[in-house]
This record gives sequence, structure tokens and C-alpha cells, in this order.
Amino acid sequence: MSTSWENDLFSDIFQDIPSIIESEDLPSLTLGIVFKQQLLWHRVFGKLHLPSPVSPDDTTLFRIASITKTFTAAAILKLRDEQKLSLDTPLEQYLPEFGKAQVRAGSLEQVTLRRMLCHHAGLTTEAPLPCWDVLAFPTRDALLAAIPEIEVVLEQDTAFKYSNLAFGLLGEVVHRVSGFEYEDYIKHTFLDPLSMNRTRFHLDDSTRTQCAIGYLPRSHEGDFDPAPAIPLNGLSACGGLYSCLLDLSRWLAFQMSPSLFHSLQGAPLLNTKTVEESHRPMHLEADWSTGYCMAWRAHRFEDHIFHGHGGGIYGFSSQVLFCKSNHLGIICFANRWPFRGLQDLSGLLLSRLIETGEFRHPSTTGNETITRSYPSLIGTYTAYPGITLQVAMRMGQLHLLPIPDCDFHLHVPALLEPSDSENHFVVCGGRGSGERIVFLRPTDDTIQFELGGFVYQKKPDPVT
Repeated sequence: MSTSWENDLFSDIFQDIPSIIESEDLPSLTLGIVFKQQLLWHRVFGKLHLPSPVSPDDTTLFRIASITKTFTAAAILKLRDEQKLSLDTPLEQYLPEFGKAQVRAGSLEQVTLRRMLCHHAGLTTEAPLPCWDVLAFPTRDALLAAIPEIEVVLEQDTAFKYSNLAFGLLGEVVHRVSGFEYEDYIKHTFLDPLSMNRTRFHLDDSTRTQCAIGYLPRSHEGDFDPAPAIPLNGLSACGGLYSCLLDLSRWLAFQMSPSLFHSLQGAPLLNTKTVEESHRPMHLEADWSTGYCMAWRAHRFEDHIFHGHGGGIYGFSSQVLFCKSNHLGIICFANRWPFRGLQDLSGLLLSRLIETGEFRHPSTTGNETITRSYPSLIGTYTAYPGITLQVAMRMGQLHLLPIPDCDFHLHVPALLEPSDSENHFVVCGGRGSGERIVFLRPTDDTIQFELGGFVYQKKPDPVT
């Protein structure tokens, strides 16, 4: 492949990275580019180990912190596909101890696995135990013993409330439902089949030397101090993993092309539709800039929709971001925390890579073929005697949305989930939830669909 893209990036963005490192007071910044099934390129800016420079490679380990949540979500979905649990079942069914938790808003019955996965269960951010302030995280037994002190503080589905606690409890669900320890289940189900051989939850004497040194913000004396290597213990499922560029590139490749990856027994590692489900926004910000999926977040960067997750823990900041349509991904590590600039930097790099034109869209699959007809479906629809709505694309998916300033709406808002047949959808949300609709073309210039006994017909596109 030509390296013109590399020259383009170095000519403007990459030349600014040294100033970013200086202005953000970072020891170093590590970047990797993933294209399809390979780590295409990587580079380290700054010094990975202080005071002397160390030459890392694509196997150097970093703490990836909350990116671990994407593995936990995959485990829950895997167990769902095996019919061992239900996403819409209350947490209390799998953790009876949770029935003793306190309720300030909402209800315990509405704390479901699905809501926990997308941070809309109303749980507190952290467990009701000392952790960050004392540089120690609770053991599994301590976490379970503290359940009577856990509080539900927001009514479910009313707001995004990030919760490390929720994912810590989901890890316990994985343990009880699967019969394996959470960390063992992740290793056997995902890490081993994907040959993510260096990714692990714990370091020993042989692997500790393979890990980058994380640093605290610069002290008053002007030096960086090494960060304490604090294990997450009973909260491992929310952020306990160490990984490297090479291994995380395989995790992103799996997210972008799940059908190519299989378990050690030869079965699909995870159903393709299940992976797509994990990327589907359950909740959207009012400005459509961000969608909250199952652990993953969908982001709008300029004209692109990216999926990603970040992580932060003493000494380490991390970010992964990928564009499914282009099979491109970015991995970023900084060996200092806090540092909030990785998401914006990752988005800028990924956007620029796509804009170079060197990375072509992969050959279309069945689902991509279906999406090619979407633009013709977008527009304003009316039904007798005066019911209107619009079909619009948001975060890469079709939605039924209200018409501004319209007095009466019936079937909006709702998400249209595509089926295997072209122009066939299932309505998710609203009055028509669960019902199937089909966009028909009775004439060359007419598009219509039926929902709830009403026939909606598309208004002609304005002449330009």
C-alpha cells in the first residue's frame, strides 16, 4: 500500500503531536492504526519510560481500564445468545442479594442487564466503598457484602449515568450464569480464540517488565512520579485488563468483521447480528452527537459515525475508535492520567485517514447492500387524515421522527431495525414497537409503508 496517507498525516496532524505532549504534560503518546484485520502502523511519541527513553513495540502492555467494559458486554451477550440469561430481566434474578439495595428513585425491578450495559440503570457511579481515595478497590466478597448500601439514585432511562458499579455487578452475573470466574470466562471465550495472548488481568514477574510505566501528573518539583499499580479486584469487569496495540487491533477487527472470527471449537465467536446489536444506540443525546450502546458509544465526527470507548486509571489513558464502513480503527495510549484529549485526537486521526482516500470501502455484504436503498426512503410521510412523520438517518440508522411544529404525531419517535430482507424493518420504541413495516413502491415515484393500520406515503422530494 502506498504511504501517501502517512505523509499527509505527518504533514499536519502528526507534526503537532509533540506540542500536544508538551501542552498536556504527557510523558508519551502511543498510536496505532488498524485496517481490516491487521495493525497497519504504530508509533510512540515522547518517552515511554522516564528518565531514559525505551523503545516499545506493538506488544508493550498498557492498562486499558474501562475499555474492559466492551469485553464484559460481549460476555453478557454471549450468555444471552446461549439462552442462559435475558437482558430485560431484573438484576435481582441473577443476584438475589441486590434485593436489599436502596432505592432513592426508580425501582429495583427496572434495574435490568440491558439498562446496566448502556448506563441507564440509575445506579451510582462507584461502589459504596472507599476506592479511588484510598488507592484500593474492594474484593468481590466486600462488594457483595456492601450491596445493602448500594443506591439506585435516578429513575431508569431518564439520563445517562456512567457506572463502574454496574459493570462490576455484571461481572458477577457472568460468573454465576457461566459457572466460570469472570476473568477466566473472558480469557477462554474471547482472548484465546482471538489470539490476544498478551492481554491479561494481572501481571506477574515475567510480564511486569513488558508493561509501560504509568505516571501521575507532574509534581510541584517538576517530575513525573510513577503511578501505583492498583488492582481492581472485585471490580475487574469494569476496567481490569492490560493489553497492547497488537492484541487490541484484533479486538477492533472482530468488532468490524465478526463473521471472520470463530471460537476454539469452530463456532462463530459471536453472532454477527449480536455484535451489530452491541453497536446500536439505545439512547441518543439531544443533538445526536453521541449514542449510548451496550458498553460502546457511537460518536459523530464531522460526516462520520464512529464507535469507541476510552479508559482511564492511575497512570494510563486509552482510547479505541473505529469506523465499521471503512474497516479502519485507531488505538491511542498515553502513560498518564487524567488526560481527556484522546477521544478528540482519535476522531481527528480517523477522519483524516478516511479523507485521504487510500482506504477504500470493503466489498459490500448483504446488510451493506440493504443500506444502499436508505437514501431513497428518507423524507416526509403523511397518512390520512393528516398524520405526518419523517424518516431520517441518525447515527447510521433509520428513525421515525416527528415533524417540527406539527400538531399531531402517532408513531414517533422510533428506531427502525433492519431485517434480512431489503426495505423490511422492525419498529423499536413508541406506539408501533415490535411491529414490522415494509417500504413498498407501488409506482416508480411512490414510496409507502403501513403501520398500525395507517398507510404512510412519502411526499415528493422538492425539485432542485
